[in-house]
Amino acid sequence: MLERQHLQMLKTIEDAGTVTKAAAILCLSQSALSHAMKKLEQQLGFAVWRRAGRNVVLTDAGVKILIAANR
Repeated sequence: MLERQHLQMLKTIEDAGTVTKAAAILCLSQSALSHAMKKLEQQLGFAVWRRAGRNVVLTDAGVKILIAANR
């Protein structure tokens, strides 16, 4: 199930561009944030991010979730 905290994590990662920067903003370890996102993807059954070097980029599904979250 998608919870408010997941939406906040998605938005912060998208804004920050990297999981490491987003984790610092959210006062989490990079590992904790990565695990939370991996668990979310497993629950949803599809990928929300794809790696682009050190950065992460939303997949089409991730974009749709973020658009819905911003409403």
